[in-house]
Amino acid sequence: MFPEFKPASQCSALYLHIPFCRRICPFCSFTVRRDRSSLHGEYTDALLLELKLSLGFRGSDLVPLKSLYFGGGTPSRLGLPMVRKILEGIREFYSFSPASEVTLECNPEDLTPEYLKGLLESEVNRISLGGQSFHDDLLKRLGRAHTAKQLRSAIELLQKYRNVNWNLDLMFGIPGQGFDGFCSDLKEALNARPDHLSLYGLEVHERTPFGHDPSVGKWHRDHPDLMGRMYLKGVQMAEGEGLIQYEVSNFARKGKQSRSNLGVWDGESYLGLGCGAHSFDGRRRWANRKSIRVYLESLKHSEAPRGFEEKLSSIQQASEMLMLSLRRPGGLDLEKWRISFGLDEEDSQACLERLVLEGRAVWESPRLRLTPEGMLFADAITRELMPSGRRLEADDS
Repeated sequence: MFPEFKPASQCSALYLHIPFCRRICPFCSFTVRRDRSSLHGEYTDALLLELKLSLGFRGSDLVPLKSLYFGGGTPSRLGLPMVRKILEGIREFYSFSPASEVTLECNPEDLTPEYLKGLLESEVNRISLGGQSFHDDLLKRLGRAHTAKQLRSAIELLQKYRNVNWNLDLMFGIPGQGFDGFCSDLKEALNARPDHLSLYGLEVHERTPFGHDPSVGKWHRDHPDLMGRMYLKGVQMAEGEGLIQYEVSNFARKGKQSRSNLGVWDGESYLGLGCGAHSFDGRRRWANRKSIRVYLESLKHSEAPRGFEEKLSSIQQASEMLMLSLRRPGGLDLEKWRISFGLDEEDSQACLERLVLEGRAVWESPRLRLTPEGMLFADAITRELMPSGRRLEADDS
């Protein structure tokens, strides 16, 4: 029997994973595969079947849709007929309104006037543009399929539409990228006046071509402070242009923060569809199998394509709340967090005091928030502040 999605509270957020890519970037660790248009129809049908099976075929009472996110992969590899078919299938369960945020990730080479017009006529109202850099040599190093000229053309096209909310992805810490080159990229990005900017430092994952490339690892070892300088400059320049930092890597104009992002960081339920997609119902988390073949075959037999499932323990819940809160400028109500999970103040007090002295955190009782310098080490600080977990583990037993 297909497990029904039963969130702790009404779920109004969907994530759809579209794994197809024209070219696989050497740094990418996501669930992706080389694009085959012959699979688009079968995959679309499987997505909609997974939606129906997950919701138990309930379609009588439509749920107001808060956010729908087409992620990938490269969702813009799907033609307009497939995008429209997916949206029509979702309308059986969710009602769309002007308040619904519908995001589609798009690569510059796919964004034509006809494609963008068709998307905007089909409920899509937010475009996330995978730009990464305005320098052709760096784009080539990253294995990107587009050129700087194509990126600029895509931006010019987006600027013609006042009713589209758009994000630009920009990357720093690319092997061969100098500080001045990064500043040039960022200046051009900000001059384009996107509604939202995602500023990502290059991460090198083991099971990727970059992870197996000694020259990439050597470049990062030889430039230990450069990424930090780039990040801090990025924060300064983005805020100077009126973009508000609302998470470690994300900046937006007032009212343009991604609702999909905010829902995840606030610990809200969301349903993920597609190979490799994750879901969270408020108590449990699960992920689908990454193989598109296994995913499609499972749905053919109306079987759940899950690769793993877990019920979050108290220590996992405490750790996630700490991590998600510290990645945001508002920080964490530390006293409320300690009380909620039965933690002793002594467990983290020494670490807290040291972080304040080092200039990586600000303590304004009862809130702890990280400075920009602290956000560079948000994950490490989360690990430091977490207690041993003995009490939490006892509560779970």
